[in-house]
Amino acid sequence: MASIEAYEAFLRGGEEWSQFIAVQKDDLIDLTFADLCGKDLRNRPILRCNLSAAIMENANLDGAQLRDCIMSGANLSHSSLVGCTLTNIRASGLHVTNTTVRDTVISSTVLTEVTGDAFHLITTELLDTTLATLRLSHATVRQARFARCKVRCLQGFRVTLIASTFTSCELSEWKLEQPEIGECEFGDCKVSDFNLTDGELVGSRLSRSVICRFKSHSTAVRKADLFQTVVTDTDVSAIGPDTAVLLNTAFAQCNWPQQKGSVNWLGVYRPSPYLLAQPIHDVRGVPPGVRRDAADAQYLVRLLGGARGRKLILLRIWGATSAYGQSLGRLITASAVIVLCHAFALLGARHQLVGTHPHPGLLVSAFWEAALAFFGLSDITTVRYLADVIVVSLRVCGFLALGVWVSIAAVKVSRLGSE
Repeated sequence: MASIEAYEAFLRGGEEWSQFIAVQKDDLIDLTFADLCGKDLRNRPILRCNLSAAIMENANLDGAQLRDCIMSGANLSHSSLVGCTLTNIRASGLHVTNTTVRDTVISSTVLTEVTGDAFHLITTELLDTTLATLRLSHATVRQARFARCKVRCLQGFRVTLIASTFTSCELSEWKLEQPEIGECEFGDCKVSDFNLTDGELVGSRLSRSVICRFKSHSTAVRKADLFQTVVTDTDVSAIGPDTAVLLNTAFAQCNWPQQKGSVNWLGVYRPSPYLLAQPIHDVRGVPPGVRRDAADAQYLVRLLGGARGRKLILLRIWGATSAYGQSLGRLITASAVIVLCHAFALLGARHQLVGTHPHPGLLVSAFWEAALAFFGLSDITTVRYLADVIVVSLRVCGFLALGVWVSIAAVKVSRLGSE
């Protein structure tokens, strides 16, 4: 229970409170369980006080200087701390519902077991401070600066973190549902065990940091800048690789999403939704197979993006027949279709395509002859100019297919060698 003398002097404030502090010297002033609900404590020097379990709801602490205090179990709900200075504060079990902290400096402080709803931290500086086991909902942190801080075990619902900076901080075990994180900067930080669900992380910079076990479920991660950052034990799709800046970013023991795109039978290329936006040669620690797939996909995106007119048509034909030189199965299928079409053309040139009775043997024979000509294994005896044109077409298609096949085989062999 608070000392009556200390409590009365504290309420009167002014010179009497200053003298009371001076008399106490290094002793801790007992203000435990003090009822400070709704009190006007503006610009009050609060030094070496034990405010454990103090009731400070609706208190006005604007401009107050708190130093060397214990505030475990204090209730700061609906209170205002604007332009304050908090130094060497120790507190556990704080309640901060609808509390506003703005233009305040917090240093060398340890706060644990903090709970609250609609907590607001605006344009505030935190230095050498430890925050642990935080349970916040509908909280807002805007334009705050954290330096050499430790923020552990943060559980939040609809937490908004905007335009804030973290320098040389340790951030671990954050579990946020429906968060909104934007335009923040994390420099030289250690980030581990982040779990973001149903929210967004947009336009933030995590440079020269270490990120470990970062997860995002149904979260829009866009335009993250991971310059010279090390990412470990993380699914790369969680960092939004399709928009992320990954210059000199290193990955270790990470799961990589599919980098290959898909090609339909019209030759239209659809890149993977997780294709790296950063040129693959700027990224370190990428497995050889993933690196090659990403390099091929990025090349195709650039090539097709600038193609127009005749060049685009030729590229589409290349894509339709061989998936841009990446699919042997598609090449075989396309070759079979080409041979079959030429077989029908041969039958037409010989006037054997239309008759009163079908003769399947004629089609089989024509297909076999066209296939041999396609592979350059035999000649087709012709007596008509149109048939000669068909043979030449078969030979040209065969040579083109052979060239594509050789390129695909070379890629497959080199990939086996690199892996």
